[in-house]
Amino acid sequence: MARKTGGKDFRKRSAVLINDDLIIDLGQDFMSASFMHGVDTAKIRYWLQTHSHSDHFSPAHLITRMTEYAMENIQLLSLYASSHCIKHMSQQLGREEQGANLIEAEWLKRLSMEVTSVTHGEVFSCGTYSVTALNTKHDINDGSYLYLINDNSRTIFYGLDADEPTLMKKRRVLHKK
Repeated sequence: MARKTGGKDFRKRSAVLINDDLIIDLGQDFMSASFMHGVDTAKIRYWLQTHSHSDHFSPAHLITRMTEYAMENIQLLSLYASSHCIKHMSQQLGREEQGANLIEAEWLKRLSMEVTSVTHGEVFSCGTYSVTALNTKHDINDGSYLYLINDNSRTIFYGLDADEPTLMKKRRVLHKK
């Protein structure tokens, strides 16, 4: 269908930007999409990662944050994900750039990043957002999450790659609040 209709039906791999400063997933097509839509990626301060599959995470985007790749005065980027997801992303990053990781302070400084492990059901703040991490069965070994995000004016539920029973269960929980 998307090949026939094109336009809005033709999508890129996962990444969504909220209010210019919060990104969910850092998929392969993130940079090309940001160029297409005139997004100033320097404004992004917060990053929620659902899981580490290649259609949701590209470690190459992180490598370009280093000064060796001509980046200057880059702002701190705060990553939030499950501990398993962070571990897998760190391994992928190390395959992209020898020794790079999301664990050691030296590498986090070079990448101008901070990394926070969040747990299922945890409500945490990133900037002005209140976020709830909700686990999903999509990849239990990766600690995949769905996110409920509130910016004090509206709430969105980001739930990609989840089976219908999981989404229905999350919906019931959300309506009870």
